Amino acid sequence: MTRKIRLAAISWAMLCAHSVSASAQSPSPPEAATSAKAHDHRGFLVRLSMGPVYGTTSTGDSAAGRFEIKGSGVGFNMGLGYSILPNLALTVDFFGPVLVDPTLKDPGSSSTVATQNVSADWFTYGLGVTYYVMPLNAYFGGSIGLSALTFELTRGGVTTSTTSGNGVAAQLLAGKEWWVSDEWGLGASLQLTLARIPDSDLVWKAGSLALLFSATYN
Repeated sequence: MTRKIRLAAISWAMLCAHSVSASAQSPSPPEAATSAKAHDHRGFLVRLSMGPVYGTTSTGDSAAGRFEIKGSGVGFNMGLGYSILPNLALTVDFFGPVLVDPTLKDPGSSSTVATQNVSADWFTYGLGVTYYVMPLNAYFGGSIGLSALTFELTRGGVTTSTTSGNGVAAQLLAGKEWWVSDEWGLGASLQLTLARIPDSDLVWKAGSLALLFSATYN
């Protein structure tokens, strides 16, 4: 696992543990009557999601040929935001997939080769919006921002990386959460990412689809 996956997993586990702890401290029935209005979406929002992903990235035909990389890994999304209206939040998002040991298709070759100790990701920093459909507590969201494609190779305990120039990437989210306390929800979502990233005389086009498990504070 790459350092990015380990960091995301630790953060996600800590947030889930905190939400479960909050649910264990839920108010007693007399107190619950006064806090029923807590199950809405106002104020600050923090969401951390991760789960399995499948992604692919490739270049168009060029003098160097056509490169293609695809495989599975871990998808990630973190959003920090504020509700400007009930159930409508503006967010700052950090998202993208990490493909672990993907397959590689070389230019001029009709076959693909497996890789070992290699990862590829296109993490993105962007701005987004989330809208909750209540009382279902389902949501739809989208983000757009700057992205770069990074390849990492670990050999002999040493990790080397190569990063492209900045491009543009977007994500679409559709999910559902269940309240576990007045302000915490746990759930799942589908995440689609699309990216177009220049790199010297090449342009990488990337996409991924992930099933994410989320913990949200609102």
